[in-house]
Amino acid sequence: MKDKLKKLYKTLGGPVICALLGFIGAACIVPSAGVLTALPILPLCGICAGLLFPKRGVKTAFFAVCGMLISAGYAAEVPNIIIYGVICGATAFLCDYGICLFKKEKVRFCAVFPLGAAVALQLVFGGNLVTYFNAVNVSDNYIENNYANSENEIIGKLEYDFLTRTWQREIVSKSYAEARGMLTVCDKVVFDGYAKKTEYLLMDEERARVAGILRKAFPDGSFTVVSERINCYPNGTAITYPDNTDRSEDMVFSVYLGALTDSEGFLKTCSEYRKALKNAGIDTDKIIFRGGGWGLYPMQEVYADTPFCQAKVKYNCGNVFDRRQDNLDKHFIKDNFLYN
Repeated sequence: MKDKLKKLYKTLGGPVICALLGFIGAACIVPSAGVLTALPILPLCGICAGLLFPKRGVKTAFFAVCGMLISAGYAAEVPNIIIYGVICGATAFLCDYGICLFKKEKVRFCAVFPLGAAVALQLVFGGNLVTYFNAVNVSDNYIENNYANSENEIIGKLEYDFLTRTWQREIVSKSYAEARGMLTVCDKVVFDGYAKKTEYLLMDEERARVAGILRKAFPDGSFTVVSERINCYPNGTAITYPDNTDRSEDMVFSVYLGALTDSEGFLKTCSEYRKALKNAGIDTDKIIFRGGGWGLYPMQEVYADTPFCQAKVKYNCGNVFDRRQDNLDKHFIKDNFLYN
């Protein structure tokens, strides 16, 4: 009986231990692992697997499959699942190759290169402790200043996003699942995606009203109405959802007139659109009209249909407004300025 157990262990023990090490290493590299992604646990698992199980190809495959399974459980997108599989498989391969070099006395010093590359992979895709503790300090201070008195949000732990190479915390509203966003820390700067998403949600009903009025008045018009901001919320002040106060008078919207490229036609259309909104009871001081081709909007008619604002129509190509829409349906946009 003992001989059979020993034989079974020799046959299955190595692969089982290798698979367990693969799962442990992969579980410590996905974002949900938090601070564990900043520790070289995956390379350590690769080294242990290299010492316990001799077959490099099988070991590499085990780690790759484990990485894909764990990342799939994290609900990652297919390209990211493949990336995690490659990271885990490559780490196992490099660690095993490093161990093989270390066992050869003449080239033992060369083992530092594949082992160093395995650790470097972890640092690139899992972050490091220096940036982690900086993110902890910066995000805790921001949350203390902006969300300390709010009981409507659930704030998650720090996770590392290897695509942007930043630490992030997810914030979710307890009362509305769609009100969620990432608090992103980039060095000492914090971008509050939750506040911006919540701001757009609060503005969505009024945005739809403005768009509906214009579409009714100009059924064939080429335009898009996009939420900009709520002026009553100063910069640095957290916005929570829901907000039972009527903020419609403080909401600013942009109307993008993508088909207009000359200033005369642009200003004429602005005047017609503004008149239609005024007749429907909309405060047009909160409307910004932007004109130009698709993607670039160098012409802007701001806040009031007056000669002064008409003179502010921009043709300066050195400061062109570049609009990129991540999701047109949800009106979640990133605004950037191009400097030529």
